[in-house]
This record gives sequence, C-alpha cells and structure tokens, in this order.
Amino acid sequence: MRWAGSERHLRTHRPGRRGAAQIVAVAVAAGVAIGLGLVLRTFSPAAPPPGGLPSGGLASSSPSVSTSATVTTPPTAVTSPTSGPPLVASARWLTRAGVEAVEVVPTDAGRAPTVDADAVWAQLVAKLPGVDTPGMRDQLVCHVHFAPGKTAWFLEPARPAVGYAATVAAGCNPGAVRDAG
Repeated sequence: MRWAGSERHLRTHRPGRRGAAQIVAVAVAAGVAIGLGLVLRTFSPAAPPPGGLPSGGLASSSPSVSTSATVTTPPTAVTSPTSGPPLVASARWLTRAGVEAVEVVPTDAGRAPTVDADAVWAQLVAKLPGVDTPGMRDQLVCHVHFAPGKTAWFLEPARPAVGYAATVAAGCNPGAVRDAG
C-alpha cells in the first residue's frame, strides 16, 4: 500500500473537489474531535498515573488500537457549590415557544475561559436541584465551553441525552426540539 500523498492518490483525489456531504461529514467529525479533546483535556490528568489509566478510562492496557470507544460525560466532580466565586448569577424554569427550559445567567467568573464546568454545574444544581440529569449537564458544559458570550444559556430537558460529544456536534442543542432563541 502506498502513502496517501502518492502521485496516484493526488491524481485521483484532487484538492477542492469535495462534495457538500463530504464537507459536512468532515466538519461534524472535527466538531466531535474538538469536543472529545475538550473532554479529555478538561477531565483527564495531564499524564496517566504509573501503571496506566484506572479501569473505566478511555485508553486500553493492550498495545492494540481500539476500533470503537464509548464517550460519556465524566461524573460531576465533588465540589462545594458555595466554595469559590459565584458562577451562576441566576437560574429559573420557564417556557419558551411552548418548550420547558432552564434559563441560566452566568456571572463574569462563570464565563471565564478557565472556569471549571463542574463548578458551574454544582452551583446550578444547588440553585435548581431538578436540573440534575445527564442531558442537561451535557448541554450546560457545552455552553460553558462554546457559548460563554451568550446573555443566557437555555437548557431543555426535552432534548435527548446523547452524550457530550454528540451534544457538542449538535451545537449544544441535540434532538428535534426547535431552539427558540
């Protein structure tokens, strides 16, 4: 097998001749990769501990490459919602365009690029315990990472819990629920 950059490959796969479906597929794959990278960077130690990752980690102990992986949102860190600066200015249940949602208004500290999404989640759950579901958490973490400048973050419990990577790929709004804002 020849290297993908070979002359034959370049003759049959000219740059700039991608179809719209292929471009969309590449964009979605890039979004998922970025989301996965954020999950790994945010929730993984800088270097694996001696002896490898603990059981349940994404890496396997065998030298072979896994062809499939399950990406789940890591559990919420044990954080006291009262420690540290306030990250959630307000949170309330409301109905937008007939869809039940939680409106989260973050503080400036809650919008900071280095904010711990788990700390934001812990403060939100302390204010509104009913939001504590996996799909709502994925939506919040996605907004923390990718939409810090929005005036408010809207989380809808009607959206499916599809996992963090798929939530990121869906622009923080997975499922068929129409985004009212």
